Amino acid sequence: MAAAVASAARRWRFAGRLLLALPAAAAHAEAPAGAPVGWICWYGKGTSVSCRLEPPDALAPAVADPRSGEFDAGVSMPQGKRPLPQIARTILQEPGKLEGKTISIPLFTESHDMDFVHQLAEAVMCGTRRLCSVRFLRSPSDIALALDAAEDPALN
Repeated sequence: MAAAVASAARRWRFAGRLLLALPAAAAHAEAPAGAPVGWICWYGKGTSVSCRLEPPDALAPAVADPRSGEFDAGVSMPQGKRPLPQIARTILQEPGKLEGKTISIPLFTESHDMDFVHQLAEAVMCGTRRLCSVRFLRSPSDIALALDAAEDPALN
């Protein structure tokens, strides 16, 4: 029992560090003002949060070309810092490449604090990007409707 509690505490400490480190690490990776990005995220009573890119027609029209002035987050890291993993750079800089894919954020244990899970999903999927939002769904029917709309926007 004590080993299980210690193991769970280590996992939550890791998730907490990730939550605190991601905005600081991603500050340099923020894409310039461009198309708004929206994510649909949900927690299915397991050990991970799942997120999918919101259909583009559900968001405001693009303000500028998101590629203009973009730079590689892995190259521009402050000295002594490690680059972000490729998937994190793709999420922050080129989310359109992830259309139709489900991103899984590991929790390593079940969570009963949905506000924390929502905050974690926002930190991972948006970093410090201003034109980004996370729609966190809690009920199975909302999740099913959102995924159906994402698969076939004509259903709306």
